Amino acid sequence: KFSLIFLNKHIFACYSITRIIATVSIYISSKVTINPWLFLLCSVPSGMSGHTCAVITAIYWYISDVAKAKSRGLRMVLNEASLCAAMMIGSLRTGYIYEPTNAITVFSILSTLLFLALLYVYAFVVGGLKP
Repeated sequence: KFSLIFLNKHIFACYSITRIIATVSIYISSKVTINPWLFLLCSVPSGMSGHTCAVITAIYWYISDVAKAKSRGLRMVLNEASLCAAMMIGSLRTGYIYEPTNAITVFSILSTLLFLALLYVYAFVVGGLKP
């Protein structure tokens, strides 16, 4: 078995921090004019860790470490199904949220949900294998 007990949480933290920085950047750009190249700065934390590919890989590492052989396949399928359902729901709902509000609201909701997920991961998810 392969486990990166602490790295999985740090990858997710980089991913969440990237979204929070993007939300702050969008808020600042709504108040003052900033150079568009500064928006690339929000990609640095997750870019250094592998971005979405690393997050999904870390999820599969965790599932392979904590699941028994019989249920491992089912857990991976349920994970993939939940990711697809979340992307579909998010894509459908974002337009309805953006239309009466603005981009800051959409990114704020995303950042809040990712921050809550990050708190949950650090508080309740234990490492896969003992070091």
